Amino acid sequence: SLCELIAARKYLTWQIALVILHDVLKGLAYAHSKGVVHRDIKPDNILISEEGIAKVSDFGLATIEDAPRLTRQGMVVGTPAYMPPEQINGTEIDQRSDMFSLGATFYESLTGTSPFYAENFSEIMKKVLNAYPQKPSAVIKDIPTELDQIILRLLEKQPTRRYASADHALQDVRSLAKQRDVSLEPEEISQYMILSDSERAEIKRSLSTPTTPAPRQLRFSYRSIALLGVIVIMLALLLPGRFTRDVTPPARSSRTLADIRKAFELRSSQYARVIEEMAAAKSVTVASSDLPVSTLRGEHPNESALPILHESDKSAIGRTVNRRGLTAESETVDLTAPGSIFISCKPWARIIIDNESIGETPLTEPVELSPGEHQLVLVNDEFPSPVSQTINIEPGSRGQLDFNLWNHFTVIKIVSVEPWAEIIIDGESYGYTPRQQEIILPLGRHEIELRNPDFKHFFKSIDIKRGDPPVEINIALEKLEE
Repeated sequence: SLCELIAARKYLTWQIALVILHDVLKGLAYAHSKGVVHRDIKPDNILISEEGIAKVSDFGLATIEDAPRLTRQGMVVGTPAYMPPEQINGTEIDQRSDMFSLGATFYESLTGTSPFYAENFSEIMKKVLNAYPQKPSAVIKDIPTELDQIILRLLEKQPTRRYASADHALQDVRSLAKQRDVSLEPEEISQYMILSDSERAEIKRSLSTPTTPAPRQLRFSYRSIALLGVIVIMLALLLPGRFTRDVTPPARSSRTLADIRKAFELRSSQYARVIEEMAAAKSVTVASSDLPVSTLRGEHPNESALPILHESDKSAIGRTVNRRGLTAESETVDLTAPGSIFISCKPWARIIIDNESIGETPLTEPVELSPGEHQLVLVNDEFPSPVSQTINIEPGSRGQLDFNLWNHFTVIKIVSVEPWAEIIIDGESYGYTPRQQEIILPLGRHEIELRNPDFKHFFKSIDIKRGDPPVEINIALEKLEE
């Protein structure tokens, strides 16, 4: 597979990558001509024969363009680091989606690094939706500018800016090969694929070794050990008393059983007060949009006021209480017991947890999840991107998450533009004025342009943060100087 070849070579020469890209584009062009979209292009799914011919494999997620789309049923399928934004959003997928995945695959082939690498699913999705990778030649110097342009065009966020088809990309690849005198024959790849025994061992090691590095072993020669011994003896002679220390054991704690019991009673009464407050409130919610990682344990608004128990104290309390205020009647907690969480969202959203569709808000019942971390994604077709968050479920916990999608987006209102203009935001056209419909954008920096060929272009750069009011534009364009 291409994945194994990258593992052996760290990254491919741009000439070899170009030949493989040429073959893959030929395969995708044929699939697309039959209305088939692959939907999971990645290095593992590109196989290279001994003769040096690259082939597209594993059409297990492929779909026919005019058939019902799996993503419409709520599932996010594919491999996150190679997914196009529209596949994450659950919007329309077509052959241009394969072009994005192909761009991510060959960016990694050329540089040895994924353009959207991150430690977890949520961060990968954020990068796919919002991050713009540097050009490959900024990582590997000898990559030509023309190949930079091909890869970055494949990786455009908006499908309309990518290659319209594999055939169009194929034309640019062939043009570059001709311009740079690169042979596209498979023999080039077959020669490159001849691996030494050490390279094959490296492939096996890199693809099977856990990501956590093993502790480094220190190796000493007899000479270095002897030298170290001489240094220690000299220091001991020159600095007498510096290598001795008081080894008198510390005094044992004078804390009596009565002191501990008194501490139990005090802390138990404080917890009882907290529990009574929670019972009076009847419902406790987690302000999830304020927390990068939410732990769902019935969050208490004044957690800092809760007393902290020593480990030695906890076992003596008949009724166990966690720091968030949730109670368990027994002294022991089943660490495998699932937790339940009720999720609400304004205005509404499709809920996806760990890549599985849960349903659409408002939910009629809470969701049960196993203890540990889970990836929660909220998708609303009226918003330009999903909202994702890591949640942590404790055994037997009960909680509620209330989301407001408007906390993650801003609104652009084109109130009036005289006489008229085309609306361009971040390089993408949003049609012409007058426009009644508001434009919803993610928080962050955006560039707004209003274009009329007979007037000066209007340009405004905005940086929207959470809590900022909607941006309203009401202007008269200036005439061009004659």
